[in-house]
This record gives sequence, C-alpha cells and structure tokens, in this order.
Amino acid sequence: MPSTLTPTKRTPSKPGSSSLSDDALELCDAPMKRQRPASFSTGLSPDRSAHRKTRVPLLLANAWPSNLLDTTDSMQKDPTGWWISEKLDGVRAWWDGHHLWSRNGQVWNAPPWFLHALPRDIVLDGELWIGRGLFEYTSGICRAGHGSTSDEWQKVKFMVFDAPDNASTEPVEQRWDRLRVLFPTAHLGRTSSLEGGHVYMVEQVACDGREHLQSLVQQVLSVGGEGVMLRAPFSVYERRRSSSLYKWKPTLDAEARIVGYEDGQKGMAGFVGSFVCESYNDEYASETHRFRVGSGLTDALRRHPPPIGTIIRYQYGGMGSQGLPRFPRYVGIRSDM
Repeated sequence: MPSTLTPTKRTPSKPGSSSLSDDALELCDAPMKRQRPASFSTGLSPDRSAHRKTRVPLLLANAWPSNLLDTTDSMQKDPTGWWISEKLDGVRAWWDGHHLWSRNGQVWNAPPWFLHALPRDIVLDGELWIGRGLFEYTSGICRAGHGSTSDEWQKVKFMVFDAPDNASTEPVEQRWDRLRVLFPTAHLGRTSSLEGGHVYMVEQVACDGREHLQSLVQQVLSVGGEGVMLRAPFSVYERRRSSSLYKWKPTLDAEARIVGYEDGQKGMAGFVGSFVCESYNDEYASETHRFRVGSGLTDALRRHPPPIGTIIRYQYGGMGSQGLPRFPRYVGIRSDM
C-alpha cells in the first residue's frame, strides 16, 4: 500500500461491483511491534483529569443530501475524490492520552488493560464498537461503568478514524498516514470478526465516482452495515458540524398503533412528550414490541394527539438487538389502515 493516502484517479469499477479485492476485505497483518513516528504530534496536551463535565468539541457530520441508492438522480452531489468509510453503530469516544470520553463529557470506564493499549501522547477520535446491529449492547457495556466486567470489554473495539490537533490546519490524509503506522486497519465491508487486538484504524477508500460509491454502499449494507461516512479530501479537523464530513444510511419506514402517551418534560409539561406505540403489521410476530415515538411531533400534535388506536407511519434507522426500531421519527397518520 502507498505510504501517503492522497486521492488519485483510478479506473472506475463496473456498476454493481466493488473495486476492492477479496484480500482487501481482510484485516491487514500488523507487525508484532510498531514504532511511533517521532513527528507524530497532535498539538494537544493530554487531559489528566477524569472530571470533565462539559461537552467534548468534536467534528460532527451532516446528512448527505441525496439517496445514494437512487441511480436515476442526476442531481446527486459528485462524490469523486471523497473518502468513504463504513458508518459504525457504536458510541463515540475521544481519547486524550489518559481517559476515554463521551461527547457529553462523561468518562467511559474501560478496564485498565483496555486503556494500556492506547498511546499516551496522542489524541484519538473514534467509536467503541462491538459489531453491526449491536448498538444497544455496546452502549450498555460502556455506560455500565464499574458495573461492567472486564470480560464484557473483551468484545469492545476502539475504531479510530482521526487524530485531531490544535492547529486544525493539517490535511486529514497526513493524520491517517501516521495512524496506519500505529494500528492495524479494519477494512470496509469486512464480514468476519476482528481478531488480534482491540484498537483499529477505520479504512478510508478513495471514491472514483457515483458508480463506485454505490458499489461501496451495497458492500456495506450487504453485511448488515448501518451506512457510510463521506470525508472531503485534504480536509482539516473542525470541532463542529462541518460540510467536510457527511453521513448516509438508508431510511426505513413502517406503521405502528398508538396505545398510550408519555408526558412531556420541562417546557412541554402538560403536553404529550411521545406516543407509546406497538408494531402494527407484523402479524406473524410471536410477541408485540412497544416503543416510543417523540421525534417529529409538532406542537399541535402534542396538544391534541391522535386518539388511542390510531395507526401512524414512522421512519427509523434500522432495528436494534431487542427488535425495536432505532431513532423512530413520526411522519404522519395512515388514514387508510
């Protein structure tokens, strides 16, 4: 592999196929001992305090402005030259050289052996991840703090996608070059479990165009992946929501029956905070799943909600490990059902 990750023009892949070889889907063999480059410096002073309560300023993604699976959309944003990676359904984690932090400034209480594998002089941005479709399981282990066991953390991987610096002027490709020296690479669309360690760099694939992007998206979705991330070439690390980073995942929709209401909190006290719903058209299911839908509700709906028994349509981002829809959002009433 080249020593510098810079976007180069390659021969586009055929529609419906991926330019990645079978070997590229396997984990890179990492040497037993890796030397850290002397030039590796983030410009950040590692935070030795484990009492941070303020939000950690991170680079956040916008939603990609078109459906990547729609091959007929001529108005799609051109992805040529952008970097593509799998969108992992884990929990965000920031390593400051001593502790792993959540976006909200809470420390992830990983066991000592987990932290010992992380470098002390480098700031890392990544996700704690176990596997596709296991967001709730991963989140439960991380949030359990001292209640989670070391055995449970054996399943957790720290998937690194950046090493930010204070100056925010260094192109992302240079940071990736240095990360590749430190950690083995977890390749896009890999189907087998990662073995041999618990810290990996997330692979970034240079996109040749729309057809290549669609093949990469299909590759991720075919193994149960959540979606893809798109990173602008030569971009710097901005500690805010930026147009240099996008996310995309397919939107699913379904119907549910309202079976109750949950009261609103704070400014919405006295009004409906969310609908309590149960799955509607899964007639062959052995059990009925109940969940809440609060996102997407207007003030009018919160003041005057539809009656119990109303069938609504909602969008969601896939199913969780407990069979419940993730991130359900109210769309409208199904008056024909």
